[in-house]
Amino acid sequence: MGLTPHGFCQLLEGYVLFEDAGIPAVGLIPRRDMPQIKSKLLPNFLEWLRGKGVKVRRGIARAGDLRPTQQEVCPEKVDIITRKGKEKTVIVSADNHVLDGHHHWAAAWLRSFTAQVPIVRIDLPIKRLLRMAAKFPMVGYKEVGECLLESGVVLVTGMHGDEPAGRMVHAPAGVKVIGPVNTSGSRKLGGVDVNRHFDDGTNGTAESIWQQITDAAPGCVITTHEDDEVDGVYAYCSDDIAHTVRQVLASTGADLAVQVHSDTADDGVVTGGRQPYAGSLERKCSDAGISYCCVETPTGMPLADRVQLQNQIVAGLCKGLTESGG
Repeated sequence: MGLTPHGFCQLLEGYVLFEDAGIPAVGLIPRRDMPQIKSKLLPNFLEWLRGKGVKVRRGIARAGDLRPTQQEVCPEKVDIITRKGKEKTVIVSADNHVLDGHHHWAAAWLRSFTAQVPIVRIDLPIKRLLRMAAKFPMVGYKEVGECLLESGVVLVTGMHGDEPAGRMVHAPAGVKVIGPVNTSGSRKLGGVDVNRHFDDGTNGTAESIWQQITDAAPGCVITTHEDDEVDGVYAYCSDDIAHTVRQVLASTGADLAVQVHSDTADDGVVTGGRQPYAGSLERKCSDAGISYCCVETPTGMPLADRVQLQNQIVAGLCKGLTESGG
């Protein structure tokens, strides 16, 4: 039977490594290498399988009768699923291994070993199913941290008044926007750089922004800025979403920064070094365990081009970070 739910909860303090949990499993695979089937594509996947002569059927299984294939899950996402009561059909193999839907299975398992899980059973053993799923034309792959973004994105714009493109961004529908924070035309608001006071409780604007973020409980905070010292477009972000950020920046076709002040950018992305600076919103997010991404465009570009790039990048991030499998 593996661990009790209580023991499983203790493991959720960090990413759960099932192979360390004593739960029988087969060839556990890192999430980044696991085929992910988006919920909206499940009918396409099942039809594709049927077209290849594979039998599929819907049903119900006990959580305790299923076994993981993915090596780890995000405890935060399991908690979100549990609190919101979200339910998703879990894709399982003929030999009771989960192909897609590990977080929903884990949430059910924590409720009860006998919890009922809606499933689609594919009439293939897991090793064959993995090979088959990898060939599905619309299959996706995600880093383990990117699953957190199902809890939503908050966009904070116009932190500095002298960065006009950063306050002219429009978020996709459903994304909470805070800002523009500063429309004064000056970097500082009331003589204070708001983005250096998120750690000391002395600035009312910073406190209000953080309270709104706390109330929204997002998986990620995106901020928009501009840089007058760096020639290319770049972003600095938390490690867990760096893969998606790189993909989005590459898709713009813009010149990407190689050196960002004293930090080296990898395909325009900085995940370490000096940034995020002390007192910044990004540092506050990092300390609070919230994924973050700060998008920066160079002021040497025409304003219209900067605004277009900011909008393109923000839209790409919101789409890429929230469309994850389970």
